[in-house]
Amino acid sequence: PVFAYLAQEKVDRSEANAILRRHYRRRVFLSGARDLFQLREVFESLSENTAAAEAAIQAALAIAGAPAGFAVMGLGRLGAREFDLLSDADVLFVCDEDCAQEEMRRVAAQVMDALTAYTLDGTVFSVDARLRPHGREGELIVTPTQLAAYFQDEAKPWEALTYLKLRHIAGDLEVGNHALEAVRKEIAEIATRPGFDSKLQDVRIRLERSDTAANFKTGPGGSYDLDYLAGSLQARDQLWLAGNLRERLDLLHEHGLLDARDWDQLTHSALFLRTLEHLVRLVTGRPRKWLPVAEHPHRVLQKLLWRMLRADDSFDLEMRLSEVLRQTRSIYRQRGMP
Repeated sequence: PVFAYLAQEKVDRSEANAILRRHYRRRVFLSGARDLFQLREVFESLSENTAAAEAAIQAALAIAGAPAGFAVMGLGRLGAREFDLLSDADVLFVCDEDCAQEEMRRVAAQVMDALTAYTLDGTVFSVDARLRPHGREGELIVTPTQLAAYFQDEAKPWEALTYLKLRHIAGDLEVGNHALEAVRKEIAEIATRPGFDSKLQDVRIRLERSDTAANFKTGPGGSYDLDYLAGSLQARDQLWLAGNLRERLDLLHEHGLLDARDWDQLTHSALFLRTLEHLVRLVTGRPRKWLPVAEHPHRVLQKLLWRMLRADDSFDLEMRLSEVLRQTRSIYRQRGMP
């Protein structure tokens, strides 16, 4: 009802943007409160935060005056339905082949401004459109044909994995589906090329070495190991699911690409690492990649993690994290990754 109201032409744009911000912040606050009081599983929380982000993008597009033939697609954590507190929204703007490019660029800019402009009500969240073809240097708006041509001639293996998470968020669903079809056809072809795995390994090694500090995302055994392993298997077997990490691991297990033992351990790792990252954000108010140093937030984090994971024993946080990272990296290497 709130976002339907915002789409009405009679609503002043500044008023609509203020309502959008307040409504989104309220939804995120309530989601965080439910995490603390209900101690629900992290993927339920991430799903709720993703739904709030999707609704905000849909409202921003309505405020901008959604034209026919224009779609907003999600990538990254938005595409994977793992949008979290303080996440950036990775988006791709797509239009049909006959669209008026200048008009579509105007709409895309207004959508981004509605979500990112800082006002007395704050912002909604940051928006990142740099995962589009050619990144920052590329056109802000692309067509399905342009996407297909880019992936056929220029896309790197890591981009194939990135676009496994592509899904429709707002706007013209038919245009979004055409974009998905174009990309998936080319991802399947990229995954058959010689050197696909070795090139992924090179990128993963660079990411690991780019941050020498302890890191449960890009470091050895971190969540990037899980994402790269799952993505490479999905791409090779054309398993099209833009779902959360646990859903993707389940899909691989169902298709016989992960045996029961590896699937069980990797699923445990995914739950632990996603819960830890979410609680670090909730406790510290920052998207940190390691445990807080200060004693109080560290203690609060550990107690919340015990309770949210329904732990039978009050484990030592550093020791458990170290073991999860070790086991994840062990499976990652056994599967032929670096």
